[in-house]
Amino acid sequence: MYSKVFFINATDVNDLNIDLLKDELVDIAFHQSTWGQRMPIVWVPLDLLISDLREDGRNLITKESLWEMNRSNDELALSNRRFEDFLIVQHSIGKLLYFDEPALRDFIVIQPTAMVNILRAFITDRVFWPKEGPIRNILENLSCTGVIQKTELFALWSQPAFKGILTDGKTKEYIVQVLLHLDILVEPKRYSGKNESSDLFLVPCIVRETIPAEIQQNATGDRTICIAYHLKNTIVPSAFSFKVIGATISNWPLKAIDSRYCLYFQSAVMDAGNNNELQIHVKGQRIVVYLINEVSKQLISPDLATTTQECLTLALGRILQFYRRSSGQDCQVSSDDLFEIEVGEICKGGPCFLPLSDAIKHPCWRCINEKTHETKCLLNWVFDKVRELFYFTYFQNIWKGNKLKRISRS
Repeated sequence: MYSKVFFINATDVNDLNIDLLKDELVDIAFHQSTWGQRMPIVWVPLDLLISDLREDGRNLITKESLWEMNRSNDELALSNRRFEDFLIVQHSIGKLLYFDEPALRDFIVIQPTAMVNILRAFITDRVFWPKEGPIRNILENLSCTGVIQKTELFALWSQPAFKGILTDGKTKEYIVQVLLHLDILVEPKRYSGKNESSDLFLVPCIVRETIPAEIQQNATGDRTICIAYHLKNTIVPSAFSFKVIGATISNWPLKAIDSRYCLYFQSAVMDAGNNNELQIHVKGQRIVVYLINEVSKQLISPDLATTTQECLTLALGRILQFYRRSSGQDCQVSSDDLFEIEVGEICKGGPCFLPLSDAIKHPCWRCINEKTHETKCLLNWVFDKVRELFYFTYFQNIWKGNKLKRISRS
């Protein structure tokens, strides 16, 4: 369904590909599971009321205001439970945006296309930037570093094109929380308990600078263990890498070199603590992660490696499930159906991998470079599972031995 690619010139209103894209989107809509389903009659008055608000140019509304409008329908007013059901269903079919989360449930975006314009303020091509001035300076710095101050973000939203959507401070704060919820904005993680960076955000999808070679060279064979996730689905959404990077840097603090966060295009470098560095690289269908110790890979704690692997696996599973839900696919699938896990180490300047299932079974393996590697350090990624397997095998052998003794005695 999503295999077609459209190349559209956004500056040409007569571009024929725009109509082709529209036709494809309509076709996709027809294939959605919710298409053609009947809507409860009691929802009609509120649905019509929201349609009138859209026609009047309203984009956002407080939940309290919409609730009061609902109550004004007298005998046709929805109960509190049905009102919530209405919002959740309307959100699921894309007619409005409502997030039932503590920091988000006070507002409703009744015109979802308004979010596109809101994002356009800072996620846009250079050709649409002002030729000079403070706005261009903000966008230049954002494109280079992936970092934006809240005051800078609000300055972008204060431009005439966005004033009609974001009319006050409360609305802007709500949109910030929505963008954080969607991993478009990410608050940098810090080891200290203080929220030192509450007025600073990272925007992984906007960074264009690639990771410097000298940082990649930190991953050497004697100091690094690797893990890779190979996606089984050959079609990967373009925003996938940004969502993976965003989820990662929300769990580990980004490393900073010369006061610059180590956030790059489809890559990031994080501080894993205790003289350890964590690098993540998204390369098409494969996510490659390096855990690097300053001295030796022998000093990488099994607990650190296992915890890191579990966090990565959980985050990746949730992201892939999110995309499956968005495309109407079955979400009741295990991680094994979504990706394969490989472990490895650096060999001749690049990573060598073998399937995790093979690494657990064998003490060493021979890589494509005809070099023999031990799997001992690599199994730190799944230390608990290996230990569990060891004890299971150990006690199983004891049980078999005792059984054989009883048979021989009899």
